[in-house]
Amino acid sequence: MTKKRITTPATISRTEAEHILAEIRTLKLSESKIQADREAAVAEIDRRVNPELSNIKDGVNARVKILQRWALDNKDLFDGKRTLDMQHGQLGWRTNPPSVKTVSKLDDQDQLDLVELHLGTDFLRNHWEIAKDVILSHKDELTPDQLTKANLVIAQAETFFVSPTLPETTPTETIKQTQ
Repeated sequence: MTKKRITTPATISRTEAEHILAEIRTLKLSESKIQADREAAVAEIDRRVNPELSNIKDGVNARVKILQRWALDNKDLFDGKRTLDMQHGQLGWRTNPPSVKTVSKLDDQDQLDLVELHLGTDFLRNHWEIAKDVILSHKDELTPDQLTKANLVIAQAETFFVSPTLPETTPTETIKQTQ
């Protein structure tokens, strides 16, 4: 598909603007139909292949358990190493990086209090960020001078939009209507 370059005339009439908006509407409807067709095709592929993929995954997991049991029973073949090279690949154990986990579920504040009490504040992190939502909710109370001194500004941009009127049908209904 070749891209069509659209030149923008200096001025256009209301009728020409209506025509351009109609073209945008037609393009957006085409886009919706194509996206719906793609989603339907993907859903059909998923419906068709997911059972087979699930069977494959289950088969792999069952065989991994068998190999793990075999490796545990034959640790002497590893010759003190963590990996055993075999004809069709390797198997063995990996040591994951250490991680810190909580032993039992506690309220966040209770957990922080326990760490502070038993390990000290060196093991706590204080995360500060600008509460932009609070600033916006108090924007009428803040002076421009206060904001400037804080190296902030409340900005509100105006952007142009085009919103073609589209039918109230869902993309799947559009497919059914066109088939």
